[in-house]
Amino acid sequence: MTRGKADTTLLGSVTYLAGPNLIDMRSNIFLLMLGLASIVSTSPAQGNSNHLSGETSPYLKRAVSQAVDWYPWGVEAFRRASELN
Repeated sequence: MTRGKADTTLLGSVTYLAGPNLIDMRSNIFLLMLGLASIVSTSPAQGNSNHLSGETSPYLKRAVSQAVDWYPWGVEAFRRASELN
């Protein structure tokens, strides 16, 4: 039997499909749950903050919980940019 294809069997003149492969289904469900758990664990709503947490500007305070790793304008931002470039 090839993976992902239904196995057919001929009995008399009736052809039927074999039941689903439960092992493949379980592994797919496991991978789906693992993927969903990783999305939830890295969600910005969980309190992950970037480098703007100490800023006083209302504009910058709105960006504190965003998933982007924002830096306030300054030496640290330029240092990080030179490291990444």
